[in-house]
Amino acid sequence: MVAEPDAGANVRIRREIEEAVLRIKDFAAKVHAGEIRGAGGTFKNYLLIGIGGSALGPQFVAHALGDPNTDKLTPFFLDNTDPDGMERVLTTIAQT
Repeated sequence: MVAEPDAGANVRIRREIEEAVLRIKDFAAKVHAGEIRGAGGTFKNYLLIGIGGSALGPQFVAHALGDPNTDKLTPFFLDNTDPDGMERVLTTIAQT
């Protein structure tokens, strides 16, 4: 016998996901508006750290859809499977 899915749990999970997405969008908007700042002022870059596909997927999307002329932040990616790439990124962001 297969248990029926709990419709209430599905509604709760969906609401939690939607609320998390709204909080993320609110945070990003505040970063873009300069309301959330670092010790050195407004953010200009962001660093995504991943392993394999967790770094490569977002890197592919950023390179395919991003536009350095209009993007609000410059992305940098650390993939722990690429030591040479890690050194290049760390050297670059250390200069900013």
